[in-house]
Amino acid sequence: MYCEVFGATVFGLSAYPVRVEVDAGPGLPCFEMSGYLNNEVREARERVKIAIKNSGFKINPQRIVINYSPADIRKHGTGLDLPTAIGLLGANGFLSNEKFEDIMFIGELGFDGSLRPVRGCMACVFEARKKNFKYAVIPEENRDECFYVKGIHIISAKNLKEITDLLDADTFPEDYRKNYTEKCENNHTHIADFFDIKGQDSAKKATLIAAAGMHNIIYIGSPGSGKSMFAKRIPYILPPMSHEEKLELTKIYSVAGKLKKDSVLINSRPFRAPGQNITETALLGGGHHPEPGEITLASKGVLFLDEMTQYKSAVLEALRQPLEDKSITVSRSGYSVTYPADFMLVAAINPCKCGFYPDRNRCSCSDLDIRRFFGKISGPLYDRFDLRIQTEIVGFADMFGTPSSVSSSMTTKEMREKVCASHDIQKKRFAGRKTSFNSEMTEQEIKEFCILGPGEMSLMESLYKKMSLTARGCNKILKLARTIADIDGEEKIRCSHISMAAVYRNKAL
Repeated sequence: MYCEVFGATVFGLSAYPVRVEVDAGPGLPCFEMSGYLNNEVREARERVKIAIKNSGFKINPQRIVINYSPADIRKHGTGLDLPTAIGLLGANGFLSNEKFEDIMFIGELGFDGSLRPVRGCMACVFEARKKNFKYAVIPEENRDECFYVKGIHIISAKNLKEITDLLDADTFPEDYRKNYTEKCENNHTHIADFFDIKGQDSAKKATLIAAAGMHNIIYIGSPGSGKSMFAKRIPYILPPMSHEEKLELTKIYSVAGKLKKDSVLINSRPFRAPGQNITETALLGGGHHPEPGEITLASKGVLFLDEMTQYKSAVLEALRQPLEDKSITVSRSGYSVTYPADFMLVAAINPCKCGFYPDRNRCSCSDLDIRRFFGKISGPLYDRFDLRIQTEIVGFADMFGTPSSVSSSMTTKEMREKVCASHDIQKKRFAGRKTSFNSEMTEQEIKEFCILGPGEMSLMESLYKKMSLTARGCNKILKLARTIADIDGEEKIRCSHISMAAVYRNKAL
């Protein structure tokens, strides 16, 4: 007897419907599977047979042939266990085949028939809605992440027996979301305040500018000067994500298997700080089965590289293209997949190997040692940092001064308000465009939104010659100046904005 059921497989960040065709009948007992399958899918034959037996169904020895279509897409993961089991039960007459055409089944089966969570369930349900399926049957532990997928009736179940009982019933139960309490994942359980950082007014201003325009920033300073403290506080001053951004980020984390249990939606911008031994594949994504890397997991948030000179050169150089394109295409033998890479790069480095240059009373590094130390960061990569900030060792007066002596320091709340106001200005400016922030402006948009008066044009010409700027360097200064003007609430870019942008851009290694 023949039965046809629909499931889905995840490839990259997208899901693809899979038609599971099951034929069971007389013949030499066997269990054959075809359709460009990996080992995880092929191993389903044992999981499915035992799960069906332990769910109260008896299937006699027979010839079973299952095809997973389309055959040109590689199927991996364990999410095809459930449609395989339903198809096998349907082919043996335990279920009516008429009920399967509008349903997508997603889930892994345990030996006891329990339905277990799978990666990328949210992406599969999105695809089911896109392909006009009326229902999606998913594991109960995946239902939180699928809460906001509207336009499709979602049924969550604990085990195979529960699903077969539902299919035997005349009507399906109500969507579980009807009486469901919304829950969101918030990574920021404790908000670190910029007010806790003593002194460093210049670095705080630069951090505010970087967050306001989503500019890449690098902190250069001695050990203990607060570089990591600045970086870890940046997510707290970034504005809230839009609903669409939250959905996109949640989908990425669902595919990567990094969603926390009981999380409906990722509600806060990510902060990813990979270790210095990270491989190129772990950073960019890919692998035997394509999975998103750290730069994709940092989308809409911050990627922080602490002690950047300690990372492998190949890993650092791999960042250059994603920083420009805001996406990364990973090509391997047998597949090519594109991931988003819309992140803000934040880095921290010491000025030399011992960390105290240019204080020659404490630094014993030779000029050659210093050049070798910074030689690990190539010029083209360093050029992609919009702001290069020198952090200073905090003096005793700033560290232990009276409250009045540090009252000028901005708090995280105050900085966040300024950043949000700046983002609102950019949202109106770039309405209807692919560009979202000043840092992403194209050449044409720079000409349109960075109009300079005679005085400003003369200053830019002087800076161009004095700083030996490249075309990219010139554009970076204009983008920074546009962000500084937005923070000040100015419609036009002034000479003071250009001068400040040049100062923050001019720090040389």
